[in-house]
Amino acid sequence: CHVKGYAAPFDQTSCGNCHLQINQVFSTEHFLTFGTDCKACHDGVESRGSNFDHAKVAFPLSGKHIAAKCSACHINARTIADLKAAPQDCFSCHEKDDNHKGQLGTQCGACHLPAGWKPATVDHSKFAFHLDGKHSAVACTNCHINGVFKGTPMDCASCHTKDDAHKGTLGNQCGTCHSPAGWSPATFDHNSVSFKLTAHKIKTDGTAFLCKDCHVKGYAAPFDQTSCGNCHLQINQAFSTEHFLTFGTDCMACHNGVESLGSAFNHNLVSFKLAGKHAPLACSKCHINAHTLSELKSAPQTCISCHLKDDHHNGQFGTECAGCHSPEGWELAKVDHSKFAFHLDGKHSVVACETCHINGVFKGTPMACASCHAKDDAHTGTLGNQCATCHSPSGWKPSTFNHNSSAFQLTGKHAAVLCASCHINGVFKGTPMDCATCHTKNDPHAGKLGAQCAQCHTTSGWTPSTFDHKNSSFQLTGKHTTVICAQCHKDKLFVGTPKACASCHGSSDPHAGALGAQCETCHTTAGWKPTTFNHANSIFKLTGAHTTALCASCHKDMKFKGTPTTCFACHAANDHHGGKYGTNCAACHSTTAWKPATFNHNLSAFPLTGAHINVVCANCHVNSVFVGTPKDCYSCHKTKDVHAGKAGTNCATCHTTTAWKPSTFKHTFPLTHGLNPIVACVTCHPSTTSAYTCFSCHEHTISNMASKHNEVRNYSPTTCADCHANGSTP
Repeated sequence: CHVKGYAAPFDQTSCGNCHLQINQVFSTEHFLTFGTDCKACHDGVESRGSNFDHAKVAFPLSGKHIAAKCSACHINARTIADLKAAPQDCFSCHEKDDNHKGQLGTQCGACHLPAGWKPATVDHSKFAFHLDGKHSAVACTNCHINGVFKGTPMDCASCHTKDDAHKGTLGNQCGTCHSPAGWSPATFDHNSVSFKLTAHKIKTDGTAFLCKDCHVKGYAAPFDQTSCGNCHLQINQAFSTEHFLTFGTDCMACHNGVESLGSAFNHNLVSFKLAGKHAPLACSKCHINAHTLSELKSAPQTCISCHLKDDHHNGQFGTECAGCHSPEGWELAKVDHSKFAFHLDGKHSVVACETCHINGVFKGTPMACASCHAKDDAHTGTLGNQCATCHSPSGWKPSTFNHNSSAFQLTGKHAAVLCASCHINGVFKGTPMDCATCHTKNDPHAGKLGAQCAQCHTTSGWTPSTFDHKNSSFQLTGKHTTVICAQCHKDKLFVGTPKACASCHGSSDPHAGALGAQCETCHTTAGWKPTTFNHANSIFKLTGAHTTALCASCHKDMKFKGTPTTCFACHAANDHHGGKYGTNCAACHSTTAWKPATFNHNLSAFPLTGAHINVVCANCHVNSVFVGTPKDCYSCHKTKDVHAGKAGTNCATCHTTTAWKPSTFKHTFPLTHGLNPIVACVTCHPSTTSAYTCFSCHEHTISNMASKHNEVRNYSPTTCADCHANGSTP
């Protein structure tokens, strides 16, 4: 395969040379179809070769697809991605074969098979309109007129209006009573409408209800509610007469055929249960003038709504009568204090009502302990009026106090201390909560560490004591975590311990103080070595080739302070210019490398513009001499002066750096004073541009001009423009 040697890139022509010998016909067709970039699809594993099994991918080949050539579907495929991108839907390949012209959509597989377009089958169960009953035997053309499939109506009336025995009187929802099995027998599910036949299936005589018993005027006519009255008056004339007189004859306003809303209505199934004296009451006593179900439901359910006239308390106890009374009768009243804000517990439960409710006044009765028990307060008010903090309704003693509910919780050894140890002479209010107040006499530090004992000690005991350096201004990290406390805190002195590195490590400084006392700039608490220094934080940031330079290259003898930061200080020996360009190397060079060097002429006294931009440096800086290079035009362009010096040396008066031509000159003397065409420059300036003559055009001798200017003082033939500024008579 590597016919050109191992070192040469693999030549894919080797694939073709070999496979053409194995199977010339297949290989030739394969190369013409998929190209010669074999490695775009093949990796040496035959699973992608001639034995590829289409059944193992998402699109198995069946029917006429089996005999199709790969290239028929994988058109212009040159890579695996191209092969995988071949469309898998029928319409992508067979749009041209669609006799339906897209009318039936693109899902060909709904009716056709890979075995061939015909015979085609349609599974109507896959569509919105299933073929059931007699519909399954109807010819397709009966519904799909002229071969039109899309938009075929699916409602019964569209096809069966002519068969409607009801002549449209029952609407067009035939499926309500009829089925695809046939027009008869027809059925109607009364549970599908608002009036259920739950209690109207069997009459009182045991016979079944017939439709015509209620629909006396026929199915097509609206249901006449007089049928209800006619029937129910026969069943129970007295009840029905009273019912109609009380609630009206609009039966459907309340009833839906379910007897739960009828004469046997169970009030226990709704929110308002009938108990006690409520049970025997006539419905109309509470449901006054109720003629609809909503009016029945709107009957008030609060006691006061019906019994306001019976309230002997005159509203003093509010409107919640049930707080004391029950449906059994007003007289059997009892008060459940657990339903009020003030529960009767302990000794309160045996106190007579009038003891607290003076003169039968209940509203506004005080609930605070002190309101009733101020005279019993042994503390004479020093502990406030929240008696319940220590006492309970069971009795004044024994009393308890939960210190955890106070600002000072009892933990550790404090939990076993007698109350009197802290609360001297029974004084509780104002008891100090800081450690030092009680434990100053136990302070071995004699106050040197302040009064915040809890920083090191706990209520469990003075020892062992701990101190979390994380809570201090000096956190312990690295090797500091293993240092013995006494090593830094001499003679157990903690206050004022120095925190600077040099305070402890000055004697270990190999720099002898030359780099200052900020050791952490290069060192960490993990150890003196390895050391690091971030030059980015210094005034001299390392860039380019400087980043790989050894520290010692610049810091001789490990001296860091005072190291020069100018280029020339280190690179004077590399200066090929011999100092001619000064010491600011960075003007042309960068830290990346000496070459290529660049110079921004726009920062110099001679910016490059126009054609100067593309001039080779050596054209102006001969022999690489830069200092003293002339900046005037004539120094470089004298040889190109077509004026032979007559126009002076200030070329920029007429020319620009863009090009010599076209040139321009702003003439102060008007050139159009009767001249047409304008004459050449040498006509007036025969020698130099600084001198001129008017006589080249004005044919007068000098003597004649002089005789005509006798009255002009200091007349000179070279000063005509002094008087004839615009070329005209003054």
